[in-house]
Amino acid sequence: PSHDIEKIRGKIKRIESLPDFDRIKELGFKAISNLLKYGFTNCYGWSICNWGTQWNTMYSEAIGDKIYFHTANNFPEPVIKHLSEIFPDVEFEYKYADEDLGTNCGFGSIKDGVYECGDFETENDAMKFSIDMWGAQDEYELVNGNFVYKNYHLLIHLILGPYRDWE
Repeated sequence: PSHDIEKIRGKIKRIESLPDFDRIKELGFKAISNLLKYGFTNCYGWSICNWGTQWNTMYSEAIGDKIYFHTANNFPEPVIKHLSEIFPDVEFEYKYADEDLGTNCGFGSIKDGVYECGDFETENDAMKFSIDMWGAQDEYELVNGNFVYKNYHLLIHLILGPYRDWE
């Protein structure tokens, strides 16, 4: 047992001698403080839980009775629900589309915390919706019933180089 204690003391001394030890210790205390104060060690976890997305809004703009904004990766469900609870008599309509066109997209409304979600009949409906939301109509075309990126062959050529012959 005394041999084990000496091993532990040696490891602690090595850790304490690291050039960034004071900074690491400071960050550890900050994480513990955040956990006790906010319930999360960092802003990422708090943002996901409270906003439904990892960052605050970007590029926000209000035009008439519409609010437009970008978020990262996800529909900010907790924010929209909270707005609906603050203004229970107002029906909020929403649309969202991930930059990965055709996935993670949707539409619907919410009033007094109750959602009514829309649904896409086909994958192409979701893709067209996303293309329209992102204003990417000039970048895609409908070929044999599927949306295709117009510069697909150029993109593949740029990635693979001259090793593939695309005709």
